Amino acid sequence: MKRLLKIEILKNLAYRPFKIFSIIYLLSIIVIALIGFAELIIGDTEFNLKDLGIYNFPNIWHFTAYIVSLLKLFIAAIVVFSISQEFSNRMFKQNIIDGLSKWEFLKSKLLTIGVFSALSTILVAIISLMLGLKYSEPYTSYEFLSESFFLGLYFVKIYLFLVLFLFLTILFRNSIFPFLTFFIFWILEGIFSIICTVFESQLHIPHWLANIYQYLPLYTIYKIVEAPFGRIGPNTTGVGSSVFIISKNVDIPWLHLVLGIGYIFLFIFGSYKILSKRDW
Repeated sequence: MKRLLKIEILKNLAYRPFKIFSIIYLLSIIVIALIGFAELIIGDTEFNLKDLGIYNFPNIWHFTAYIVSLLKLFIAAIVVFSISQEFSNRMFKQNIIDGLSKWEFLKSKLLTIGVFSALSTILVAIISLMLGLKYSEPYTSYEFLSESFFLGLYFVKIYLFLVLFLFLTILFRNSIFPFLTFFIFWILEGIFSIICTVFESQLHIPHWLANIYQYLPLYTIYKIVEAPFGRIGPNTTGVGSSVFIISKNVDIPWLHLVLGIGYIFLFIFGSYKILSKRDW
């Protein structure tokens, strides 16, 4: 296992797109962190995002996990381009001839994806701690840790997203169709969810069918760490200096977490079946 992971890391480090997308990803995260620390001047008014109360513990875990997850396409690009290159330059076929099994090939990719997801999760934790420790209003030890489970949710979300692109890359064996397929299904899922929620009564759609979009892969990925902005409300309590306050707590989305883990195994199984049955 260590040997496979070491080989994958060395291959990626020597691969130019890996360096490019890694730099873009890291720079984007740095920009997010700097914006968090910056004092914005709008007209004659100084404004800081801390005034929204989003940097308070425990809220910062949720907000950072969601914002950083918006950059997940950059990590997916690393996965797609590195794997598609192995197919295009016949490196995969040569590895099989040299004795690497198809399961070992897949396992090496899954391990690499796990490393990418773990490193990204560590970055989320670092940013959350930096912003929270600097800007959070007084907090208890319970408040500090109560929503740190978003780190685990973030890991599952990113891992699922990358495994999806692993599956699409193995399916199409190039770097264009995985992204094209993803965006097509993203648009179709969005249209389907709008039809189901807005026109359920007008079109007499059965209730079970109107809610089926909630179990689709891309919606599941979104719901594991969904947008936190609906939690923000005006601070009418008079407690603290924040203009806004997080008006409601959030629970672990157990349904979509279980669905997400199920989709991970489904995409891994599908990837292995494609590798096993195709004549490479």
